[in-house]
Amino acid sequence: VLPRLLKLKKTSTVGIDIGHDCLRLVRAVETSGDQWKILGRWRFPLPRRIPRDAPEFASFLKSSLASACGSSKQSDLWLIMSPDTDKLDVRHIRIPRVPKRQIANVVYWTVKKETPFDEKETLLDFEMQGEVVEQGITKLAVMVYLVPRREVEEPKALFSRIGWPLTGISIAP
Repeated sequence: VLPRLLKLKKTSTVGIDIGHDCLRLVRAVETSGDQWKILGRWRFPLPRRIPRDAPEFASFLKSSLASACGSSKQSDLWLIMSPDTDKLDVRHIRIPRVPKRQIANVVYWTVKKETPFDEKETLLDFEMQGEVVEQGITKLAVMVYLVPRREVEEPKALFSRIGWPLTGISIAP
């Protein structure tokens, strides 16, 4: 039973970057002590004149992932997303120090107050930046991302359709 339980964990993590002219993949494994070892890097030229919503693009993506990673069951897939700068809204806010379990709620309402947005159309994510002192009061600095929901849902749906579901999506700097 024990060996079967150990197999439940994915054996590698694959970073995926779909650029303007090529698909880049990096496959890595976590070693002891939170260190990472790169198993391989691949660069596949994108097929010309094929839109990303075409079945041919999905086939290209699937075959590229299979040649680099083997099976979708072996890897966690992380897509690096480069949304158009006019679609991505990055903000820096400060919130009061609150218990960890309340941070997400405080961030949400702070952003909602400063920048009203439609939760059905927009995704909000955030990254803690640390503590800052403002006029003698310790606050938490937070970087907030607002992005149209379709910018995230479309790539998730594509990867699911080809049988390689994403573990997550990161925004490229």
